[in-house]
Parts: sequence; structure tokens; C-alpha cells
Amino acid sequence: MKNALLSLFLLSCCPLLCKAAQGEDLVVYLERPEARVMLVIPAGVDTVRGILLHGPNKERKPDARWTELARSLQFAHMVCSIDMKRNNRPRRLRENVPAALNELAELLDRPELKSVPLAPTGHSAGGMTLSAMAGQKGRLLTGANDCSWIYKTDHLERFPHMAETPLLFVIGAIPDDFKMIPAIEAQYDPAREGGATWALGFEWGKAHSFGNAGTLFASWFKAVATERIPEEGNELKAIPREEGWLGSREDWDRVLPTIAPYSDYAGDREEAVWLPNRAFAYTWRAYQSKGSPWQLQAQVGEKRSREVKEGKKRELRCRVAEEVTLSLTGDGEPGRVQFFHDDQLIGESSEVPFRIVWKDPPAGSHALHARWTNEAGEEGLTQPLLLVVQADVSRRVMRPEK
Repeated sequence: MKNALLSLFLLSCCPLLCKAAQGEDLVVYLERPEARVMLVIPAGVDTVRGILLHGPNKERKPDARWTELARSLQFAHMVCSIDMKRNNRPRRLRENVPAALNELAELLDRPELKSVPLAPTGHSAGGMTLSAMAGQKGRLLTGANDCSWIYKTDHLERFPHMAETPLLFVIGAIPDDFKMIPAIEAQYDPAREGGATWALGFEWGKAHSFGNAGTLFASWFKAVATERIPEEGNELKAIPREEGWLGSREDWDRVLPTIAPYSDYAGDREEAVWLPNRAFAYTWRAYQSKGSPWQLQAQVGEKRSREVKEGKKRELRCRVAEEVTLSLTGDGEPGRVQFFHDDQLIGESSEVPFRIVWKDPPAGSHALHARWTNEAGEEGLTQPLLLVVQADVSRRVMRPEK
């Protein structure tokens, strides 16, 4: 009775209490019988266009990487935490995610939450969220997993729409106890041969860790949202595989892997990695590149991105209105350097110290990389890094169960 009265009170005050103000991120914590839910609606999101969905085995706090990505997409970020000590985790995710969104739609006066597109993502066991959401036909925007299961092809008989749903699977190139690499031949290759619009990232130097997957995820969700979410209405658009791009697996361990539009690709299309558009193709090519003598470096004031080896996270966070200096570190000097945000050229330099200043990067999570040309005319790419530009907003927390 107390909970019912409290819900009625909150609903009656919704315009004042539940809608995120222009300068406030709204964070709502909801306790359910078998799950703990956190929903982050970034400031400036008037209508939620999609949900970045995590289903981890522990509670998570708001993370700028996901909040700013959601803000740039006009999405919300949802975490549905399930106790790993109990069985039937997929079933509990299947039941609690839609139910929690329906409850939050009423509580927050945001009816779009009842039917908003879902974009599950996760690392390791958290990748189970994608399989748990497979039954959400017509609502499943995409999915992206790191060091987790590649969707099993025998499940396509029950959920054939999953072959047409753009999915991204990232796996470390170092074999580990989880034995994820054999799933490429067992699951990914047959799906691609059957025409599935699935992408694959193979990260050099990592085994079972998140590594630098965040750069690829940021670019992926932007690309799929751009291609699939309509300007009006709720029906998701398909991405015909022939309208995407392809990336070669024959030279993806070199400094400049091959990418091309589907119709222009000269190799075996079924052996290639499918990519949803040019923007993601550029970032994927940088992510797959190997052997560059230079690394991309980002700096804001005294803060610098870490110089790390392959298989490690490369990320820098800053605030809106801060200038970001981009440069290269390494042995020798390139002849020319171009700096990219996905496929968009930010700037270039042909003179020492080969750096540029990005004066006003927008709020969001941005995958950056550099393309260099040496004195011999050879070209190559740096590994990408993730620049998280945080909006100047405050945060408001709601705990309706209290």
C-alpha cells in the first residue's frame, strides 16, 4: 500500500520531479524481485530513442563513457544487475528488462520506454544479455559483445531475425581458458556465409579483458543507430548487407587493412567482415591495424592518454569546451599525419611536431585515430583511442522504492 501511494505521489508530481532538467542527468534506481535496475537519462534527451543495455552480475554506477554516448544518440543507459549466485539468469533478464521499462515509463511519464529499441552490450558473462533479448523481434536494434559468446547459429532456426540484426563480436587474439577464438570458425563464419550482417573485431595483444573495445563499441552504436532508427515512427530500418562495407581478414594484421564498399570489394565477400557503414569501417580498420611505429596521443592540459601496448584500454576524458591536442609518439618522424574521428577528418599536419588542436569537440564518446605517411610514401594507421567529452551538467538521483 505504501509503495502504491508513493507511486501515485511521484506520478502526480512528474513534470517537476521526473523529467530531467536541461542541465541534469537523471539516474533512477529501481528494485525488482529478481533484479536491481539503474536507468540513466542524460540531460537534453527529450524523447528516448534507444536503450544501451547492460546485464552484468554486479551493480554498476553511472559511467561517463556510456552516459555521453547515450547523450549523443539521444539514448538512455540501463543496467539490469542479476545475482550470479542464482540460476536461470537469461530468463530473469528476459522478464525483468521489459517489465522494468514498463514500470519506469509510468513512473517517469516517458511512454516511449515501453517500446524503445534495445541495444544490449556486455563483456564476458555480461554478453548473455544479447541472447536473452533475442526474442525482442522488432525492438532489437543491435548488440555488441566483448570476449563473450558469438551468437550460436543453431539458435537462428528459432530466431531467424538475428541474422539480419547487425551484431558486433570482439574477441582477444590471445587464446585463453574461455576458448572464444574457436567460435569464429564454429559460429561466425557459418553465419556470414549465410548472409548475416555481423561484424568481428580481433584485438591483438589481449586475452580475456575489455582492452580497447570501447573505441569500437562507441563507433558501432553510432553507425547502427544512424542507419536503423527512423526520423519518424518506431519501425526499425533494415541495413541491406549490400549497402554496407567489408573488411579483409587476410591483411587485418597489417598497418593498413583493406576496407571497401560491399559492391567494390575485390576479395571473397563471405570471408570478409561485414561493416554497417563507412564511418565504422574507418574505425574498424584502425582497430585491426597492427605494427604501427607510432601511437596516437591525446592531451588536455596536463592530462594525457596513456602510452600502452596492444590489448589495453586507450581512453582520455575531458569536459566540454576544453581544447584537445592530438599528436603522435614513437620512433622517427612521419612525413604527414591526418587525424580522424571515425571517417571525419579533424585536421592534418606535415610539420614537426605533427600535432593539431581540436578546439571544440562535442559532448560524446568519440573514436579517434591517425593515418600517417612516411618519407618512403608508405601509409599506415595508429590504434584508435576513445575521447570521452563530458557535458557540463549535474546529476539527480531517484530511488522510488524508498
